[in-house]
Amino acid sequence: MNKFFYSLVLLSPLFSCSNYTLYTGTEHQKSITNIPLVPHHNNVDVYFNSDQPAQPYYKVKVIEATGLSNASFDALLISLKQQAAAEGLDGLLILEKQQAVEYNNISESRTVKDTTINIQRQEANAYQTISAVGLKYVSNIAYMDTIVKSTIIDSYDGDGHARKLYVPFDYYGKRLNDTEKYAAQFYADFIEPFDIQKHDAASIAGWEYSYDEFNKVFSFRMSDMQQVVASAIVERSNNGRINAVHYKIKDPVSQRNIRYTLLCVYNSSGQLIEKRLFDKDKLLWLEKINYNINTITRYSRFSIAGETERLIFKADNYFYTQTDLPKPVASIITNAVK
Repeated sequence: MNKFFYSLVLLSPLFSCSNYTLYTGTEHQKSITNIPLVPHHNNVDVYFNSDQPAQPYYKVKVIEATGLSNASFDALLISLKQQAAAEGLDGLLILEKQQAVEYNNISESRTVKDTTINIQRQEANAYQTISAVGLKYVSNIAYMDTIVKSTIIDSYDGDGHARKLYVPFDYYGKRLNDTEKYAAQFYADFIEPFDIQKHDAASIAGWEYSYDEFNKVFSFRMSDMQQVVASAIVERSNNGRINAVHYKIKDPVSQRNIRYTLLCVYNSSGQLIEKRLFDKDKLLWLEKINYNINTITRYSRFSIAGETERLIFKADNYFYTQTDLPKPVASIITNAVK
């Protein structure tokens, strides 16, 4: 099969929207200890002064909450705890609460005796902040085996011979810079444009994402040197599930615009089990997805010629473990405020 059928080489924009946000892959990295976090709804413990957890933990990042100048300490603390849970933190080592003032420059026009004059003034707004070091308990990190550490791909040529490719990732699904060049290019050409689960989370480095609130349309594209090289619009069902992704591609040879549609197939549990790429009514390839509970362990792509399926590649995911985490802080003293 021609590479063009399943890699996006040169796309023209689907519409003129410019409110795309670039995902760089560094958005979730932490300032103190870079470990993965998962949001939760549990209580967040609070520690003051020299208090600390009675169990091993990580100091992860500094977070803060802001409130009005008359906000109570309790109100600020509740806001900070809610933010910590949303980010996946288990505890807060309180640093400080302080008053602050924000100054805004305001320009006004006034008419005096039929003469308009411009007045510049400064407006002061008082507010309060509370800051803390966010903590993560080692005992609550039970999700490492759901984070892909590497993908090993067997890519098959027309004679059925396989070339093995190794693609490593960081905690956030970003390909590591030391990925072998051919493996990185293969992954970028053949897999990333169609990894709709990562796209749905707007989390592939180098891709731009946009959501049109009015029309309820989610779209994504890749830009390189200010040239759009990939673009697509997502179609959803009423329950938010992705039904299809519509690509608009300009053939770099013929300069002809071609449209492809990626259809999604789900099982009764709502898991995505197949992806099918169509050129109008012609099925170009299908991808079969295997799971271990809710984690994708393998996906295999087949080209279609009549009734015959030919394996293009298979990709096996391997996952992080607890041993990949850095050494935590150990403590035996606690006076946590619940």
